[in-house]
Amino acid sequence: MILIWVSLPISAFSQQKAPDFTITTTGQEQFHLYTNIVAGKVVLLDFFFADCVPCQSLSPMVDELYRDYGSGSGRVRVIGISDRDDNLRLKTFDSTYNITYPSAGEEGGADTITALYQAEFSFLGWPTYAVVCSDTGIVWNIRPLTNGIPEIRKVIDSCLIVSGVKNQVTPSLAVFFHDGQVIIRSEKILEISAGDIYNMQGQHLLRSHPATGTEFFIPVPPRMEKEIIILIIQGPQINFRKKILIR
Repeated sequence: MILIWVSLPISAFSQQKAPDFTITTTGQEQFHLYTNIVAGKVVLLDFFFADCVPCQSLSPMVDELYRDYGSGSGRVRVIGISDRDDNLRLKTFDSTYNITYPSAGEEGGADTITALYQAEFSFLGWPTYAVVCSDTGIVWNIRPLTNGIPEIRKVIDSCLIVSGVKNQVTPSLAVFFHDGQVIIRSEKILEISAGDIYNMQGQHLLRSHPATGTEFFIPVPPRMEKEIIILIIQGPQINFRKKILIR
């Protein structure tokens, strides 16, 4: 049986790497980007400043996101970076807008970090949001943003899927790539209710329609050749995840 897969529009995921940095927050915490990445964290960078009116509107939404993902105790961390505010001004900002995620200003080296990122990426203004995935790849300048910032949440969720995938072995299931397609073979009749393919940058590439059978074929578009993909298959009897080299 050939699974029918729907090609999804690809978000503007950057292939660039996030420059590493260490910054000191207003709470005197040393925040080292790559230490968090090595620990399996996904990091949201929030470039802002206290008198920025759009920042005042969006920062409470970022804080809600921060709390929804565990307030820094889970797999997502958020760091505010202000290139022009001192610690006192930032603490006042946090108090005024009920912000609980950490931030750093001039005293913590945020001006240097902002200049570093301005030199690497197209910087259109404030606020600027970027998500750093577990492979240090960065999704820069996530726009446009709507109420509740679901656009940022979607990028974070994609990064979490990629960084959290560990091959799950199912003895009755064989999955491999051959002759331009991923082949799935099962010893018994298998019902697939959902199938998704991601690349290692977190782009959601393909989605399947439901299917039932013992053998499934997934045609792989040429643009995906020589990539590692992540295949996720779910159904009443299966929750399968595997990284597959397309060659």
